Amino acid sequence: MFDDYVGVDSTPLYRAASGSSKVCHLLWGDGVRFEGSAGTGSRRRVRARGGRHGFVTKSSLGGASLLEFYFIDVGQGDGLLIKTPKFRHIMIDGGFPRSIQDTGKNAADFVDWKFAKDYRKKTIDLDAMLASHCDADHYGGLDDLLDVAQKHELDASGVSVEAFITPAFRGGKNRVVNILAGQLPTTARIFGRSCWAIETMQKTSPPAAAGINYMAGGMILWEGFSVPKRAQANRHL
Repeated sequence: MFDDYVGVDSTPLYRAASGSSKVCHLLWGDGVRFEGSAGTGSRRRVRARGGRHGFVTKSSLGGASLLEFYFIDVGQGDGLLIKTPKFRHIMIDGGFPRSIQDTGKNAADFVDWKFAKDYRKKTIDLDAMLASHCDADHYGGLDDLLDVAQKHELDASGVSVEAFITPAFRGGKNRVVNILAGQLPTTARIFGRSCWAIETMQKTSPPAAAGINYMAGGMILWEGFSVPKRAQANRHL
């Protein structure tokens, strides 16, 4: 993913191989990509922070990939991206939809920047996406990220989600399920707390209310969005 990582608390990203003018400061664990050869000077030219170019002191490198939590400013609601040291990613909530955000942005835009600009990947690959509950200021950004009709809003060319998790509710359909179901890839399997399949659904057919109600107090997990071999995984929630 990166050629090296910052190994000190903070270090400047300089504009030139000498001098004190700075582009920004890099933090412990920030990844960098090398540009050109190492040379003999004390600084090395790198690319960091989603496309910022500059020079970093060589002695400040030598770090490692860290566990990172990105608390995304989505106004009202929540938006969180977790990155593990092995580059597995979990997205939790996404704020209100873009259409009612003052800035026109939400967590979907940050996640797009992280993968397309910082990682320089063509697709957004999430190991898990979680909707904490069925309020629009939490699931709106998730819907925006999955909505094919809004693909022009993204720099990435596609989105892959390995598992989707949301609470189940008794007495009615789960709004998150019904809203996001139309955005999911062709098939998905719903698993409950005891890891038995409730039903298999098609993209064009949202899950039946009975299947949702049956798992009251548990969790609904769609698996196998883009990794079919995990579709039959026997996983405890």
